[in-house]
Amino acid sequence: MFDEVVTVFPFNSNYDRNELLKQDSKRKRKTDDGLWNTPFSVKLGGIVVQSIIPLTKPDNSIAVLYRDINSAYSMRYIELKDRTGRITTQLSEFEQIPTLIIPMELGGHLALDSNVYYFPPPELKIAISATLSNSDILIRERMNYLMKPTGVDGESFVSFIVLDSRRTLLATTSGNLYMLFLEIEVSGLLLVVTSLKLIKLGRITNGPPNGLHYISGNKFFASCQTCNSVVFSISSDRDPYVYIESTIEGTGSPIIDMFADHAEWTDGDGVIYTCQGGVHGSEIRKYAGFSDTFEPLEERHLGIEVLSSRVIGQHIVIKGRQEEQIVLDCESLTESSIGIPSEFIDYYQDENKRNWCITKDTITMNESSIQYGPYKFGKIFPNSVIVAITEGNRLLILGEGYRLINLPIGIDAVSSVDSSMISPTDFIVLLSGSKSIELWRISDNVKEDSIFENTFVKTNLRVELIFEDKFTETVFSSAVVAHEDGTISIILSEYRKVNHIHLTMKRSKPDVARHLITESSNNPYTIVKHGDEVIMFNLDDIVALKRNIISKQYYVVYRKMEGIVDAKFVRKDIILVCSSNAIQLFKYNNQPSLGSLAYKSIEFKEMCFKCIQAPEAGYFIVLARDLNGSNSIVVVDCLKMEILSKYETELPIKDICWMTSHDSIGRSTPYWFTVLFNSSKPLGIFKIEGNTIELVQEVSITGYNSDELYFDSINLVEYTSSVPWELKFVLYGQICMVIQLNEMNPQHMTWQARCQSVYRTSTTYAVSTVLYEPGWLNREERDMYVGDLVNGVDKCNVADTTISPIVFEPKHQYLSSMAFNSLSRRKYLISGDSLGNIAVTATLNEEVPVCKFNLGDQINAIRVIYDEFDKEFSRVVVIGTVSGALYLLSEIVLDDHEHLRINIKDIKKELIESGSYINQWKVLGKDPEELDEQLVPFDVRLVNKFLGKLTCLENNPHEEQSLDEFDSKHRMSCINKDVLQRINHLYNLYPDS
Repeated sequence: MFDEVVTVFPFNSNYDRNELLKQDSKRKRKTDDGLWNTPFSVKLGGIVVQSIIPLTKPDNSIAVLYRDINSAYSMRYIELKDRTGRITTQLSEFEQIPTLIIPMELGGHLALDSNVYYFPPPELKIAISATLSNSDILIRERMNYLMKPTGVDGESFVSFIVLDSRRTLLATTSGNLYMLFLEIEVSGLLLVVTSLKLIKLGRITNGPPNGLHYISGNKFFASCQTCNSVVFSISSDRDPYVYIESTIEGTGSPIIDMFADHAEWTDGDGVIYTCQGGVHGSEIRKYAGFSDTFEPLEERHLGIEVLSSRVIGQHIVIKGRQEEQIVLDCESLTESSIGIPSEFIDYYQDENKRNWCITKDTITMNESSIQYGPYKFGKIFPNSVIVAITEGNRLLILGEGYRLINLPIGIDAVSSVDSSMISPTDFIVLLSGSKSIELWRISDNVKEDSIFENTFVKTNLRVELIFEDKFTETVFSSAVVAHEDGTISIILSEYRKVNHIHLTMKRSKPDVARHLITESSNNPYTIVKHGDEVIMFNLDDIVALKRNIISKQYYVVYRKMEGIVDAKFVRKDIILVCSSNAIQLFKYNNQPSLGSLAYKSIEFKEMCFKCIQAPEAGYFIVLARDLNGSNSIVVVDCLKMEILSKYETELPIKDICWMTSHDSIGRSTPYWFTVLFNSSKPLGIFKIEGNTIELVQEVSITGYNSDELYFDSINLVEYTSSVPWELKFVLYGQICMVIQLNEMNPQHMTWQARCQSVYRTSTTYAVSTVLYEPGWLNREERDMYVGDLVNGVDKCNVADTTISPIVFEPKHQYLSSMAFNSLSRRKYLISGDSLGNIAVTATLNEEVPVCKFNLGDQINAIRVIYDEFDKEFSRVVVIGTVSGALYLLSEIVLDDHEHLRINIKDIKKELIESGSYINQWKVLGKDPEELDEQLVPFDVRLVNKFLGKLTCLENNPHEEQSLDEFDSKHRMSCINKDVLQRINHLYNLYPDS
């Protein structure tokens, strides 16, 4: 449709639609016998078409929502016949603008704004049943339509799915899902509405127009470009609700602004907060990373072919394929001895040195029988709980002070048993068969009412079957973990994949969510667990499974190892790995980093365009703007990711800045900040007290005419510790100047422009960034760096208003963001542009280029990381792009001996030649320019790729010739393989992960 013209594409009913699915069919331009007949256009007069829907009745008709020359909104029906259009029905004007129109199966259509309107087919007269006579449904008899208020405030309906003649799903811009029930009876020419109600089902995701889609059965898809897309179903309960089955992360959401949490990074962890999305909806995301490393410790080669291993107390028992047995000390791997039976199903020594044993005939404690068998399967857990399966296929659970016998189970052949503690008196047991599982809950608190069906009470125990499932693929290994948040994770290793079943306990039944953790090769994984720590192994690698506390999902971290036979936890932080003829201990480290990212988010129907942290306060502030131009200031709790307070204003907000420094703000109560408005009073002074935002005063600035100028950014540049409220700020826009707050009396604030600092900028296209070194106003040079969209970066001396450009060769292509890290050894200025170019410039004495590269996407945000610079990786900045990607730029700190033997230049050259695009500088209208290799940084992704390829070649005996060629091509990289492995592991990017 093009304003007042509608183009109709008639479908060719004789066309074989299967032709579209043939891969060998050639794409040809056809004038006839194609999918579509010749299109035709219908002129509608001087109107602007807003939306079109097809109608079931009248036949061959469409309904058109339009705006006329008087900006009034109305609808008309148009009959399409003989390649022409004819207006058959004209409806009255709407008082509000409808956001959604929906065709009805019985004819006519619905329209929605703050009301629901039903327009029946023109030949039918509408009425309501007697049961609705006292409702809020109104009949406009003269215009023949029905109207009912939706009761939905502040939301617009933008998407729908017609389920049947009674039910229609409706989605709003803010992500809520509703069910519209409309029941109709037709008698002759009378259409009677017997029921009309709107029920809120729950939240799905911020929905764009036409974002709802039906999949099949009870499965639906809600798409979103700026947030997460979801697959959901609707419960069949009496009070239906939305159940989110799967989430497709909106990792492509543009990053608008972000900051790295100061406290988190200085503690060595990694937490980043971002504003992501667009004008139709956005998110505030908290990214948290988790690093899992296997640090090699002791290793010992054995003279036997290893079959299996067990950890018993402080001993490791290795069993060989020829029935040999070696006992070693857990820490030193020296030979030791322990008295254990020659044949047993399971053996465990607890912290009190008591020896528990399951054999085929009996269960013993310190060699004394406590329960006779016979048993075919069993396992002893660290809490001294014994789970055994009798030959009669019954479940036996033993523990200190209780025993339960003779509980029937539904699994014919139990292949795996696992257990996890919920509380000291409450635990769960997972039984796995070849293609089914059962999850039992055991509690000795019999006073509690059972919340599950299938309850058995024996002696002083309550036992409940809380979950069971069947599968088409064989389950090779399994584990269960009860988490502190009350949820339960079941991890299942199947033939080619590892799945995660996440259970949220409810009063009636657990809510179930399923996630694919990883796919495997032909070698299925064996799962090993210690407490809540989970690892897996097969012949090719050992894998750490880590659950992110934010997303509740597991992710994997691989370490390639050859010929793994077995693996066990010696303790929570020590892992034993057995190969065919050797064993090795690894330090298992679980420290946060940016290697693996997951996030928690808050969705907004507005666009969040700015976020700043309140140091030491536990919250941050977000600026948001909706499509109508209204602005909000939002306070968000950092830990819980919850909104604490919100302040709304119609004034256009440009920027926000704290009114005290990082050093003093932790001692300042309440917290004060200033907001930059685009108005005659450009500064708004706010305070936060008791998690509530309060406007203190709107202030003008003396010394210049604020009506004629506007500003884009404000930055705090200096305060005097002896007079803490004599604050100095830099304003940047049409001019750049320093302003000073001379008095902090809330009843009388005085802001003064320092005239000697005022100078006009080179262009009105400003990057809202002014960078400086702390204390610069107290020095003679008083230099700061100002970013300009067109002209790049200028170095400005405020004292004498001189400007000197920083020359970039090649030049930036529309500067988009920059940051200044004054904590590093060399004081780095990092700048990025609209084509993804990044330049790092050292500024200690003079501006010297350090490195340049390209990330392929527009750079939207560069933010400093306040990291300690005494590590092997000194993090400098985090970079966010328009495609939602996050990059970490770090400074590599090499040991002294590595400086002598490593040739950085040759290694970088080898890695770049293997396939890299970061060594280019993109220029508008020209081919990318190749950068000097010495200026190109280490790309850890290439290190990861190199190590992965090398590992594959080394582990494949048929690739000897290819390995020689690879070594020859990457000579320096192979020589310094250990250094590259350390770099790779520190970044938590393992080969093939």
